[in-house]
Amino acid sequence: MLPSFDNYPVCTIPISPGDRFLLCTDGVTEPQNAGGEAFGDRMLEEVLRGNQSCLPSHLSDKLLSEIRHWSSMSQQDDITLIVIDAI
Repeated sequence: MLPSFDNYPVCTIPISPGDRFLLCTDGVTEPQNAGGEAFGDRMLEEVLRGNQSCLPSHLSDKLLSEIRHWSSMSQQDDITLIVIDAI
């Protein structure tokens, strides 16, 4: 990386078997419904909590389905997500 980027905070997070991580772009939380309300962190958390026992591929499919159902307009941004289960 460039020297000007060395001021980002660094931390260590312990990872245990059974932990799940979701890496995603802002295209997951920004789609809006007909009322102009963004899918947002609240809906993202709701979908994640309601599907904790799903396989990563099923969780990805469920989340994408919920975003499509929520959104009243055509996709405006990329939607990228990665679900990682620690074993």
